[in-house]
Amino acid sequence: MAVKMLMARWPMIADVFHPKRGSELDLIRIDLALFLRNGLFFPIQIKTHPNALPTHFRKCPYIYATAVTGRTNVEMLANEFEEVVRKHAEKFHELKSCAPNWGIDRPRSARKRPGPLLKELSRNSRLISSYHQADRNGQLFSCGATGIVFLRNGFAALIRRDWPGIPPLRFPGIVVPPRLTPRDEALRIIEEIKRRAKELRDC
Repeated sequence: MAVKMLMARWPMIADVFHPKRGSELDLIRIDLALFLRNGLFFPIQIKTHPNALPTHFRKCPYIYATAVTGRTNVEMLANEFEEVVRKHAEKFHELKSCAPNWGIDRPRSARKRPGPLLKELSRNSRLISSYHQADRNGQLFSCGATGIVFLRNGFAALIRRDWPGIPPLRFPGIVVPPRLTPRDEALRIIEEIKRRAKELRDC
């Protein structure tokens, strides 16, 4: 209801996605994805109690989280979503986590060894936080995405390697040609993120 209210008054929001419990996106701590018309999206984790927020931010400082209870006011929640997306859009190129006032700038848990694409993404842009490769039998792949690039400012982008046989991209994202080297693919993605970030200035 809050997102529908937000979409009705703010044209920048193109779509919203609620991953199913236990799905691929749910397992990487995305409960709500606000897709923007410029091809980026803003992932959100929903908690049922404010006490759960510090633990979330220690594990995932670059994914915004909020507490939603039975007493949560729908209009206030819509206002919160709009305020946080606009705030992070205005400071898009600042390296700042989503953790409010806790000063957390990197995940507490150890990361897996980065793959070649993440190595190139991180080498060429300090804005990149992580990369999630889509499971071929999972939710992302069925939506036409082959991965997600997470940024340190709260935003993310669906990536689609344009291979034959992959379903059409269901949500706004970044399409890259197949068979690029990891370096060329990383540079293409980073350039697209920079280009699309400019559209946030007038959002």
